[in-house]
Amino acid sequence: MNARINTYLTLLIVCSICFSQIKIVPAKAVGVQFVETSLDQVKEMATKENKIIFFDAYTTWCAPCKQMDKEVFIDASVADFFNSNFINAKFDMEKGEGLELKAKYGVQAFPTYIFLDATGNMIHQIVGFFKAEKLLEEAQKVLDNNGNVLSVMQARFESGERAEVFLLSYLDILNKSFDREKAQQVAIELLNSQNKEELLGEGSWAIFSKNVNDPYSQPFNNFLSNFDQFEERYGKQKVEMKIKQAYLIHGRSYFIKDENYKLLRFDKKGFKNHLTEARKLQTSNRTSIEAELGLMRARELSKWSKYVSRINTGIADGTLSGSSMALYNYAIAVNNGQKALKKDYENASDWVAECIAQNTMPQALNNYNKLYADLLEKAGLTSQAEKVRSQIK
Repeated sequence: MNARINTYLTLLIVCSICFSQIKIVPAKAVGVQFVETSLDQVKEMATKENKIIFFDAYTTWCAPCKQMDKEVFIDASVADFFNSNFINAKFDMEKGEGLELKAKYGVQAFPTYIFLDATGNMIHQIVGFFKAEKLLEEAQKVLDNNGNVLSVMQARFESGERAEVFLLSYLDILNKSFDREKAQQVAIELLNSQNKEELLGEGSWAIFSKNVNDPYSQPFNNFLSNFDQFEERYGKQKVEMKIKQAYLIHGRSYFIKDENYKLLRFDKKGFKNHLTEARKLQTSNRTSIEAELGLMRARELSKWSKYVSRINTGIADGTLSGSSMALYNYAIAVNNGQKALKKDYENASDWVAECIAQNTMPQALNNYNKLYADLLEKAGLTSQAEKVRSQIK
């Protein structure tokens, strides 16, 4: 069994998925010919031409989306294949019909590529940057109609199929489609059937570390029970990083949000219990996990003065990172938040000033300065903001 599990290592794909709002100059429309019209009209075209729809769900600020336009969709082999076999359509997920389609098809990250039949039903989905040959492989799967696509795999799983080879293939497809919830469900089913020695194997570790982030699941309990042995095989840093990742990701589940990420409800009791469990951990990064969870609560509840205070305290006592990337992300949260006080914006601007002082990447300087100027403006330091803006190229 473990030999089959180890094949999972060769299936893992690292996709560049865009979450940061970095504006990129649009690429010229060449290569793959995309129609920009309503989905109803696209479906009519697909019906008339007896073709499948290739749906590019993008945003204007998405760096991998632009990279696909510049490097992949202009590739002659990709253009020939997609123009011959599909009705290709682009939809901006942040305006017009794109907003409705984002909700309808559950788009969570960009770029998302969805293959639809002529009635609009999903056949297959992949997420992130794909090189030309890999994109062609995924598109060929759809045309081959041999069942190795997301929709068919979902149906087989829902009907009760649980063969190991099938679950491994389905997990690979779920990872490519960025369906983390279902990927975790499938991974847990795979790992629950294993004995202790199999769980310690390299393939099982790959499945666990990539997909399981529920610290209260059986595989995670098994992991914690054999913590020393995992640490010996895979190193303290990797193992403790996995624990921290899981506790932070699960922590977000207590903040229930709508499709636009607006907070609907906070499960205060559940989060408190989760924090209590985190404090019981016997790892060297326990205090860091606790600090990050406290920071998460302040951020999600828009308690910005508390958020700022926790960051300053955490950096001082070493429980929170003071790296330029961390400082930049802390400051973005304050800048994008609501109802922060002027002193909070000023504090956040100090973090960005430190980013600029630490800067080792000249290409990041403009982004730092833009954020710095915005925060200074909100802090009421208008003249300083104007001075910073004058340095933006």
